[in-house]
Amino acid sequence: VRAVIAGLRPRRLILGGMGLEGLAGWSGRQTFFLDAIDRFETVRMGDPAYFTVQFMKTMKIDRTAARLLLQTMTDTPPAALAALTMPTLVICGDEDNDNGSADRLVQALPGAVRATIPGTHMGSVTGPALGEAIRDFLTGTAAR
Repeated sequence: VRAVIAGLRPRRLILGGMGLEGLAGWSGRQTFFLDAIDRFETVRMGDPAYFTVQFMKTMKIDRTAARLLLQTMTDTPPAALAALTMPTLVICGDEDNDNGSADRLVQALPGAVRATIPGTHMGSVTGPALGEAIRDFLTGTAAR
């Protein structure tokens, strides 16, 4: 998104698992993830950061690299999204509200369509529906 705002012009764009609040309110997510990194060894079941820490452990995330990456990201002002004029697919699981409202993001983007696939934020990537929706969007065969 930031690359497009800065001038990159792809013919099409796909935003997966993202809602308006995930872009415009990134600082809250950033704080959450940095806190999870800081408390990595002490987070226990029941803590809001528990599943995040478990994911980082399972994926063997380099916490130093993750921290540096997280610190480069900032909120995207909703008005800046007007630069995303190319056809855009906003694809999200039907149980995914992890990064806010995908519908509100579609409303904020001039050329966006929404695809809803089964699953949660992480679970939706495990089935074929994600790849099929991306394929259909890129080939122009998506239902309108």
